Amino acid sequence: MQPVLFEIAGRPVGSYGALLFLAFVAAGVVVWLECRRRGWDVVDIPEYILLAAVGGLAGAWVYGALLNGIPETGPADVGLVFYGGLLGGALVVAANVVRRGYPFPEACDIAALAIPPAYALGRVGCFLNGDDYGVATGLPWGMAFPEGSPPIDTPVHPTQLYESAAALAIFALLWARRGRPAPAGSLAFEAMALLGTERLVVELWRRNPDVALGLTAAQWISLGLIAAGIAGRVWLARRPAARGGRPGRSRVRSSRA
Repeated sequence: MQPVLFEIAGRPVGSYGALLFLAFVAAGVVVWLECRRRGWDVVDIPEYILLAAVGGLAGAWVYGALLNGIPETGPADVGLVFYGGLLGGALVVAANVVRRGYPFPEACDIAALAIPPAYALGRVGCFLNGDDYGVATGLPWGMAFPEGSPPIDTPVHPTQLYESAAALAIFALLWARRGRPAPAGSLAFEAMALLGTERLVVELWRRNPDVALGLTAAQWISLGLIAAGIAGRVWLARRPAARGGRPGRSRVRSSRA
């Protein structure tokens, strides 16, 4: 682990903050590439990434505060929770997508491609910072985090790396499938099911407490995502193709880049 990556003008740059920044950059690159492929305008992408960052960080903080409370050290030390960030970022971006008249299902597919690589980088940040590790293990790859949050000197599952690897695999799968003939919105529902499955499984080695029926809060949310993703994908597959639909007030036009 390496909580501080380097210093700028004598000020330390934390690994988690740096990787979080890179996560949003990676999301922006993925969105840019996919918009270019589809012939969409790329001018508004920085604005949407900024909205996703603000909404995501706010949602992650609120969910962390609701889940774990505000520590005695102050609100700045509330742990950020991914599912809260996912919801917060999604709501803010979705509202702006609708307001500006972009085709909503297609926009969801593009956003779905950006989430896994961003999540993978965020989890690397957690690893370097010593956060969100798992339970004790005797496996050869078990790691101790003596300066972690909280510190631990016995080997534990590096669940941050498990999630990072799984998120990259999900991204590779979605990226390979993005050009296939499928109803708009398919990638978004598939991403929901895959990301939910990833967290449901990795949570088996996390340290989060059970809340009901032997499952953690994250596992219950994961089950909801899996169910919604599967149901949505089946619904799209069975829905008759729209005929003669007006494309609407979209900003889908050739890129100027």
